[in-house]
Amino acid sequence: PPLLRKLLKFLYINKFQSEDLSGDVPYQSIKGLKELPSYTQTKKYQLILNSIDRNSKDWEKRYAMISLAVYLGLRAGDIEILEFSNIDWENNLIKRRCLKTKKEIILPLLPEVGNALLDYIKNSRRKCDLKHVFVSANGAYSKIKSSTLYYRIKYYINLSKIDIKN
Repeated sequence: PPLLRKLLKFLYINKFQSEDLSGDVPYQSIKGLKELPSYTQTKKYQLILNSIDRNSKDWEKRYAMISLAVYLGLRAGDIEILEFSNIDWENNLIKRRCLKTKKEIILPLLPEVGNALLDYIKNSRRKCDLKHVFVSANGAYSKIKSSTLYYRIKYYINLSKIDIKN
């Protein structure tokens, strides 16, 4: 389609056509295959996760949230609104509507991520009836804010000294 648009634009500009039809060619979204993480990427993930101080308060929550981001590529906003109903423990899946694209996504609940979630839920999640997985550590019972998560991830990436320029 991009070449066809260029050809139609060329024909119009050079007066081979009386009408510019280049805008009538539909745009096609082509998505490449997702690559499996390389050994180097996996090593970087581990560096980020290892930078979390396991003696700190709420480390399980931080570890679980960042695991969702680095292993599954979930955005901060998607982690913020993650609910228990989105986790299919029996089939090891996370099913939800993506916040940005509004499309239904199904992700594998990798052992690293599932174990991190279980540690957080069992050991440090505040006892409350909220449907969201991640709740605030203090103050009123509420889901965690995506801005908080974003800054946490940024903090641990900086702490791990990973070069993220590219």
